[in-house]
Amino acid sequence: MFKQLACAVALSLAGCRTTYEQVQLNKATPQEFFSDAYKDCKDKAAVKGYLFDPSDEELEARLKECLPGDLADLIPRAKESYKEGGMATIIPAVLPVFGMKGPVYVVVKKNFLDELVIGPDAESAILHENQHGTDWHNGIEIGGVYLSAHTPIKDIRPSFIQDLMEFRADYAQLEDAFRKSVKAGQLPISAACFSSMAQCYYEHWLVMEYFPASEVEAKVIKAQFEEFKGIRPEGEPGGLMLYFDLFGKKDKAHFTRKKQ
Repeated sequence: MFKQLACAVALSLAGCRTTYEQVQLNKATPQEFFSDAYKDCKDKAAVKGYLFDPSDEELEARLKECLPGDLADLIPRAKESYKEGGMATIIPAVLPVFGMKGPVYVVVKKNFLDELVIGPDAESAILHENQHGTDWHNGIEIGGVYLSAHTPIKDIRPSFIQDLMEFRADYAQLEDAFRKSVKAGQLPISAACFSSMAQCYYEHWLVMEYFPASEVEAKVIKAQFEEFKGIRPEGEPGGLMLYFDLFGKKDKAHFTRKKQ
């Protein structure tokens, strides 16, 4: 099925939802689109909402909500983390609240819409951030290890947590795209988005595989690979293969490696 990719796929949200095409035609605002998209968020206990290009005042208000009382001292760090984040990110992404069950918002920056090809690419990118929100709110429990702000740095580096979260979010996107393709018979996202996802997944897989810095990290990686065995990347000269074995179907997809 991956040999015949349909790059022009229409977005159709359930009911009378605001569509991505309406935003492109200036018939709806981006915030209306993301507010409607939030209705499909499966973990509202973790992710409290989606914000589009918030003003400084709104960002400050949401951070005060997320970091009340003694945690307010973390707000300046959270602002810097937001500025350094990509087109979409989560707040408050500061390590002392990782896994502490505090509220998390997905924040979408103005240039997010400029980079997308079709509406489902936006949905997929939001899914990526939702996974971050869930992991950040709950912490990550895998292989008998619970990762949170209380995990000793001697066992798990902050950079490892960041790489692991990206790996898990990449997998969530790929699994969702494959599930929808099995159901509909065609890829629901653009070829460019699919390729970008696959290559990010492979890059984070390599980081996980070759750079554990402790026995605990190695234990977590082994368990995560076992959990994600349904999507296996394999590098080849100038390219990349993804092997899927999910939802009762096996398939594979080839990608040309992007130039560095």
